[in-house]
Amino acid sequence: MMMSELKIGCCGFPRSRKTYFKYFKLVEVQQTFYKPPSIETLKSWRSEAPSDFEFTVKAWQIFTHSPSSPTWRRAGLKISEEEAKKYGMLRPSRENLEAWEQFKEVLKALNARIVVFQTPPSFRCTEENINNAIEFFKSISSSDIVICWEPRGDWLRNPEKILRVVEEANVVHVVDILR
Repeated sequence: MMMSELKIGCCGFPRSRKTYFKYFKLVEVQQTFYKPPSIETLKSWRSEAPSDFEFTVKAWQIFTHSPSSPTWRRAGLKISEEEAKKYGMLRPSRENLEAWEQFKEVLKALNARIVVFQTPPSFRCTEENINNAIEFFKSISSSDIVICWEPRGDWLRNPEKILRVVEEANVVHVVDILR
């Protein structure tokens, strides 16, 4: 029989960190999605938290969202038109994989083991995206990081395709129960 563990926390700090740390043992850091905070800021958060407090992080949108996404513009991420074809949408491109190597410093600073990749509805359930997701997730797989994936949009009408990605790439399927 497989044992499961339930962890409860919020996405982001709805109150001051000091207050939050009194009531919860886990948080999903939302800021890392838009533009990761500085490593110094993240290390400061880690040092403020109790030693048994767990940080999980939302993956940087550079992996999951198209550069034409409004959230890219809001984050001030600027790349050339040619580069735009190589980032986002879980492409197993050299650019995305190099960005992942940078992003691992975020995980290290927070001593985080769990990262959630939330793909937008524009990341449609196509054979190309299925193959890209599997290859990307396999490329970044590591024994010390739990990779979680929260697909949105038409994926939710295709549970067998989600299962294929989850099983082939060995990732955890995340579901937003409020959606």
